[in-house]
Amino acid sequence: MAAAVPSWGGLRGPARVEAGRTFQVSSPDPDRYEWTLSDGMVPGGQLISQRVLTLERGELAEISMAEVAVASLGLTPALEGGQVSSGQLLASLRLPRAERSLAELRAERDALKSRQELLEAGDREPDVNQARQAVAVAVARQQRAQAEADRLATLEASGAIASALVQDAALKATERAREVDQARAALVSSSSPARPEAISELDARLMVVDAGISELEARLSDARIESPIDGVMDRSGDALGVLLTVYELDPVYLHIPVAAEHFHRLQAGDPVWFRSDAAAGSFSGEVVALGPGASTLSGAPVVWVSARMDNPTGRLRPGMTGEAHLSPNAAGSWGVWDAVREALTNK
Repeated sequence: MAAAVPSWGGLRGPARVEAGRTFQVSSPDPDRYEWTLSDGMVPGGQLISQRVLTLERGELAEISMAEVAVASLGLTPALEGGQVSSGQLLASLRLPRAERSLAELRAERDALKSRQELLEAGDREPDVNQARQAVAVAVARQQRAQAEADRLATLEASGAIASALVQDAALKATERAREVDQARAALVSSSSPARPEAISELDARLMVVDAGISELEARLSDARIESPIDGVMDRSGDALGVLLTVYELDPVYLHIPVAAEHFHRLQAGDPVWFRSDAAAGSFSGEVVALGPGASTLSGAPVVWVSARMDNPTGRLRPGMTGEAHLSPNAAGSWGVWDAVREALTNK
C-alpha cells in the first residue's frame, strides 16, 4: 500500500458525510414495524430511541403516507421538496382489526352507559307508563271474567246451566286475578330504584371495557408516525424493508478513518477542513469524538475520528465522500490511501 506525500503538512485522508441525526421507518418483517432515531456522531450510528409495533397473529396492516410523503415519492435527500418539520405527520399505519375492535368496544360502552343511566334514574317514565297500561288491561280482563263468573253462578242457582260451566268461569276469574297481581308487581319494579348490586356489576363491566378502549387507542396512536426532527426525507430506501428516512442536515458529521500510527496526534477540538467533488467549496469543523479502539479497513489498521460541521445551507448530504485535512501543524504527513478511499466510498 503506497502513500503519496501531499504538498502540505498535517493529516490528510478520505472522509464520509453522515447526517446529524437520522429517523428511519422500516418493516423488517410483515408483522413488525420499527421506527428509530439515531445520532450520526458515532460511526455506524448510535441509537437514541426505538419504537416497535408488532402485529397480532393474522392481523393485516395498511400504511398510508401523509401528503408530504406522497409529494416526496422517489425523492433523494439531494433533491428539493422533501423538507419536513419536527412533529410533522409522515405516515399512518392502519390496523383494521384494532379499529374494528375499538368500534365494537365503544358501542358496548354506550349500551352499558345507557343501562346504567336507566338503573340510576329509578323512576323511568316510559317503562312506568307501559306498566300502568298493563295493569289497567289486566284489571279490565279480571273484572269481565269475574262478572261472567257471577252471572253463571246465578243461573246455576236456578238450575239453568251445568255446574261445570260455573267452575270453569270461576277458575278463569281466578287466573285473571293473578295476572292483575303480576302486572301490579311489574309496575312496582319499574318504579323502584335500582339495586346496588346491579349498578356495581355494570360499573365493573364498564371498567373492563374502558381498559380495553384505552389499550386500543394507545395502539392506534402508536401507529401515527411523526418526524422527531427537522430535515429532508428520502423514500428511495437503500436497504430492504426501509419505508422512509429523514436526515437532519445541520449539523452533519464527518467519519474519518485515521491510520492507527497517527491517531495519537489528534484530540477533540482540533480543526478539520473538508472538500468533496459533490459539493462546491470548502467546509470547516472540528474533531468531536475519537474512536475507543482500532479496527481494520481494507486491510489497514485505522481509528475512526468524528468531526462536526455546520451545514445551514444543506450543501453537504449524507453519503458524500471527499478529503479531510486534520491537524495541519502535526509533524510529518500521511497520504490518501486509494484502497481506503474506495472502501469508504462504497460503505
